[in-house]
Amino acid sequence: AAIASTCDAIALNPVIADRVRFGIIAFSGDAEVTLPLCDVALLDGLPELTPRGLTAYGAAFALLRHTIENDVAQLVADGFRVFRPAVFFLTDGRPTDAAADWRRALAQLLDGDFPHRPNVVAFGFGDADRRLLAEAAALAAYAAADALTAAAAIASFGALLVESVVASGTAG
Repeated sequence: AAIASTCDAIALNPVIADRVRFGIIAFSGDAEVTLPLCDVALLDGLPELTPRGLTAYGAAFALLRHTIENDVAQLVADGFRVFRPAVFFLTDGRPTDAAADWRRALAQLLDGDFPHRPNVVAFGFGDADRRLLAEAAALAAYAAADALTAAAAIASFGALLVESVVASGTAG
């Protein structure tokens, strides 16, 4: 529901919809692109996301960097002007992979020499560790104390995304 409302918020604002491309990477013991980067106005439906077990932050961060590199190259080839990506990292648990591994993948993602390093907003619920969320975030980190708070906070991500795009457009 939160993903759908985010897509709706984007689609209802033509200025934003012209500039935003949306994608989803799901992760557990591994990571996979469940929704390739797309124009939300052209979406027929959204993938169903279900819990699958482990919480490999490193797999998510590594795939995210690789995906950003490929997506930016494609967008530039298609004639689009690319702004700094905004990433909303949602997790319900603590990383199950080795700290050195996920921190290395995160460092590569947020490396100042990576020209397309994203602005990351991290949001955790369930067993997520506030300290680790703050470490994973480049922009802001949030933790929910209960399911109601989690649902409300995730639903507000659409507004945060719109603000981020407006700020990027203004700066651009």
